[in-house]
Amino acid sequence: MSVLRALPVPLLFAAASVLLPAGARLHLAPDAGSTSIAVVDEPVELVPEEARDGWLLVRYDGRRGWV
Repeated sequence: MSVLRALPVPLLFAAASVLLPAGARLHLAPDAGSTSIAVVDEPVELVPEEARDGWLLVRYDGRRGWV
């Protein structure tokens, strides 16, 4: 078994980051139809905490949301 396959998803992102463009929306749930809780006002690099179904859970401006 590969080491990467054995690690939980949050650990895979421990050293990785994602660049969010201005205008990106953070959602309450990993679903485009869920409530938007924040809008990125300028490009920002964040470290994802979790991944699910093509979405990333990040912290931005004191909030946790899915992008």
